[in-house]
Amino acid sequence: MRKVLYSGLLITGLIVLGACSTTEENQYLESPGTLTATVVNNGYAVKLQWDAVADADGYYLYQGNVAVDTIEDKDSTAIVVTVNDIYKVRAYKGDLLSDPTNPVDLRPVQTDNVVLYDALAYSDTTHPSGAGWDNNGNLLVYPLTGHCDVVDMFYVNGLIKGIQESTSSCPNSPDSTFFEIANVRYEDLDSIVVEPAVGSVPATVNAVYAAKVVAGGHDYYGKIKVVSVNNTEHSVTLSGALQLLEGYKRVGNAAK
Repeated sequence: MRKVLYSGLLITGLIVLGACSTTEENQYLESPGTLTATVVNNGYAVKLQWDAVADADGYYLYQGNVAVDTIEDKDSTAIVVTVNDIYKVRAYKGDLLSDPTNPVDLRPVQTDNVVLYDALAYSDTTHPSGAGWDNNGNLLVYPLTGHCDVVDMFYVNGLIKGIQESTSSCPNSPDSTFFEIANVRYEDLDSIVVEPAVGSVPATVNAVYAAKVVAGGHDYYGKIKVVSVNNTEHSVTLSGALQLLEGYKRVGNAAK
């Protein structure tokens, strides 16, 4: 009888010890909180910042779902990146991982195959001559008349022009967004330079131009590519890419 009692106590003790071990392995590690992005290095890099986690050994930086960097100092709460991707940060302590921060997406928004018609030939609702980026980074087309607040560029006489150069029925106003372009072929380069800007660029097939959209006093950078020109229809097909992070000049291979 005594042997059975001792065996029962031994089994109970093992269960208790096992429960303590499991609890320690699954202890909670606080998340680094909100991940923020600040443009640095004159617009060519982004500083990611998060909150310190007191119990952490350090942090992992993720691009997408892949850990690409380890920050071994638990008091270090920032890192500078130059690659356009989706980022998040997790704290670690030994093999224990925290929940991730919110994602920060540095990828530009790309719009393909936008068709503009020559303003001298058309510029109506079925043959829009103006194009502009909306708040979500999509490049949309509009007729010039009545859309001063959304048109950033227009097509006329074989040229793509910034709306501030327009002498049409929809001139730029101080409160409108406007568009600046540089007459440089950028090919695969991912950094945007638009100064000095020019009023217009030729609609040359496969040409890629830098763009700056100024909205409410804030600068946003992107690209346009001339995909094709149809002289019979008096139209040009464009692809566009825009960075939604204010002041960030890296657009990568979008619209290349």
